[in-house]
Amino acid sequence: MLFYTHKELWKDKRAYVASLLSAATGARQGECLAIRRSDIGEETINISHSYSNLDGLKCPKNGESRNVPLLPFVRDALLDLLNDNPHNVDDPFVFYSLSPDRPVDGQVLLSGLQKTLGKLGIDYKGRNISFHSWRHFFCSQSTQKLSGEKVAKVSGHLSESVFKKYADHIEVENVREVGNAIAEVFENIIPFPVKKAV
Repeated sequence: MLFYTHKELWKDKRAYVASLLSAATGARQGECLAIRRSDIGEETINISHSYSNLDGLKCPKNGESRNVPLLPFVRDALLDLLNDNPHNVDDPFVFYSLSPDRPVDGQVLLSGLQKTLGKLGIDYKGRNISFHSWRHFFCSQSTQKLSGEKVAKVSGHLSESVFKKYADHIEVENVREVGNAIAEVFENIIPFPVKKAV
């Protein structure tokens, strides 16, 4: 319900799309903020930066870039939001602000989520729900279909032991397997026709 009726529930489209992206990819808030047009592929999204007001654009938390499967509905929502971007720059931020050289403040994404949860009667304070909760949601749902190691790789949870055990990048087969599993997890939550990778 949180995503089906977004036009009525979500005041800020950027907050809606960021929550959708995080729920379906496990991206951190700063990683969502850092997404630019060039990061959006046909079937994957490249998470190679994070953004904070203090540090600006920087590497993701663990220092490693990663390609994450991108559901068609989420890709369409990202590209649709890009159409709203008022700045005519070469590689714009998806989650734009009034300034072309930085994304919207992360508080806008959190506030949008909290207001929507409030409209639904969900006690986000009592339940300690934050934007980061989408990351936990993604990981808990995905590990019902995949091994923890595969989920850790796409979500960017790289401990030293996992990093040594697995390759620096996700193999094409793993991206497809994760994409198919994510499609199964979200097919009853996000309205899009499920087309599994071959």
